[in-house]
Amino acid sequence: MIFGFTSYTQLGCTFLNWSVHYLSGDTRTWREKEKSWIDVPENPLTSINSHNFKKNHTLTITEWKKMIDILSSYDSNDNFSFYLQLSTIEERTPEHLNEVILLSLDKKIKLIYLGTVPNLESLTGTNGKARDFLSLSIGNIKVPLDQEVIKDHLSHKDFLFVNCHELLTNEKECLKGLFNFLNLEIDSSRMDNWLEVHSKWKENL
Repeated sequence: MIFGFTSYTQLGCTFLNWSVHYLSGDTRTWREKEKSWIDVPENPLTSINSHNFKKNHTLTITEWKKMIDILSSYDSNDNFSFYLQLSTIEERTPEHLNEVILLSLDKKIKLIYLGTVPNLESLTGTNGKARDFLSLSIGNIKVPLDQEVIKDHLSHKDFLFVNCHELLTNEKECLKGLFNFLNLEIDSSRMDNWLEVHSKWKENL
């Protein structure tokens, strides 16, 4: 199976990408840059992000299309994933995000879109306020651009919107929906460690 992650702003896609591989019981993941299988870490965290997990990272629409073609040529019995981060202002528009979403869905790739938490950027460095903010009941609020990007795809069977606020504050239900979408089972023996990593990841945010 091939599944991808994307969002308008980059907050949590790498962590979620690691989470699927780790909690599904994968001990290795395909790293296209190295053309080899690499270990899935027990903990993907650095001091500021989750980049100890070496994802397949595409930064342009051209790279995204190439990655889809390459991964589609491999054995479909294995799990392959990738993460699109449009790195230029010119490409990071609703129109271009819709282009890559439609391309993925046309190729029958399961795509997870992670929506941002409103105003979280303004809380950088103010941990007390961040904790207060995350405790608010704002689970269904999405930033306007998220709404614009996802509105035409929410009913598609291969598209899933994940609210970052839900991932932060209602993580078990969020995982249940995600794994149901991917038709994967959660390895319960790994859950305690995942919860510890999740707690530290949330603290880092």
